[in-house]
Amino acid sequence: MVRGKPQKQPERTRFRQLVTRPKEPSSSTRLHKMGPGRVFILIFLAETARCSREDLEIIPSTGDVELGKKSYFLCKVRNGGEATLTWLDPNDNEIDADSEPYYEKAVDELSKGLEMTLCDPNLGGIFTCAGQFDQSGATARAQIRIRVIERPTFVTQMEPVKEVLEGTQVDFNCQAKGIPPPMVRWIFQNQALSNTGDGRISVENGALVIEKVQPSDAGVYSCEASIKERNEVAFTNVSLNVKFHANITGGYF
Repeated sequence: MVRGKPQKQPERTRFRQLVTRPKEPSSSTRLHKMGPGRVFILIFLAETARCSREDLEIIPSTGDVELGKKSYFLCKVRNGGEATLTWLDPNDNEIDADSEPYYEKAVDELSKGLEMTLCDPNLGGIFTCAGQFDQSGATARAQIRIRVIERPTFVTQMEPVKEVLEGTQVDFNCQAKGIPPPMVRWIFQNQALSNTGDGRISVENGALVIEKVQPSDAGVYSCEASIKERNEVAFTNVSLNVKFHANITGGYF
C-alpha cells in the first residue's frame, strides 16, 4: 500500500485560533477598582491643590460710592497665607496712608483697607489690590471699578400749599440733581402729566404750567425724580387749592 504525501493545510485552518489583546480599562473602571477610600483621597488632594492657589478678594464687590461721602473697601487674602498687600489707583500709582483723596488703612497680615471721600465724579476708575505672598513668593491681583454716584435730591423748595383763583395761571418748578441726572416728572391723581393738545397744561424740564385753572385741577401734585438704573426715587408734594371766582349778576331795582 502506497502512502501519499501529507496534504498541506489551508492558512485559515492553521490560524483559526486568534490571539486578542485585552482592552485597557476605562478611567471609571480604574476608579471603581481602587475603591471608595482611594477615590476620596484623590478628590480631596485635587480640591486641596485647587484651593491652595493664591487668591485675593475685595469687599464689598460693588464699587458705587456716594458723592462727598466716606466709603471703605477691604482687600482680603482668600487663599495663600500671609501676604504684603498694596492698593493701586486707576493710574497704577501706589496708594499709601497719606494719599488724597483715597488712602490705605492697615488691618493685619491678611487684609488691607482702602478709604476714600470723592467730591468729583471723575475720580472713579479701576482700583487694584496687589498681593505678594510671603511663603510661595507668588503674586495675585484683584480689581474693582469705583463709580461715583449721587442719589436724586431736589434743589428747589416748593411751598407745600398753593392757592390760586379760578381762571388764572399757576406755575410749579421742580428741579432735581443726581449722578447720573435723574428723570423728573409730575404726577396728578396717579397719572403722569404731559402737554395737553389745547395747551392748557404744559410740562417741560421739571416745570409745570396750568393755564385757566379749573376747580377740577385742585388736589395734590407730586414731583418725582428717579434714576431707573439704580431704582432710586424721590418725591415732593404740593397741594393746589382753587378759589372760586364769584360771578355776581343782577339788574337795577
